[in-house]
Amino acid sequence: MLQQPPPAYLPLFEFVERHALEYCRACGDKTDGEFEEAYSNLRRRPDGKSFSELHFFLWQTAAGLLGVRVLSGAEFDAIFGRLARSASTFRMGLVSRNYAGVLRLAP
Repeated sequence: MLQQPPPAYLPLFEFVERHALEYCRACGDKTDGEFEEAYSNLRRRPDGKSFSELHFFLWQTAAGLLGVRVLSGAEFDAIFGRLARSASTFRMGLVSRNYAGVLRLAP
């Protein structure tokens, strides 16, 4: 189980995951692996080329996050690294979509 992040970061995770859930509502659930890959690519290369529509959408979400909150490079890296690990935690196979389901259950 993932360790609980500092309370000050919870709204940042909620911001990104709320937008990820909106993407799923509009375009259908993506696999846990697709979320993990998109978050990981944003963490490693935030200014890199988009590899998928999900990646591009999450890139725009990250830009929105940076528009409302100043983050250091290390904070950005930690947030998207944590999101990638979260998606990975729920991965049960190549086509599992558990991460999106868990986002729907969140309050």
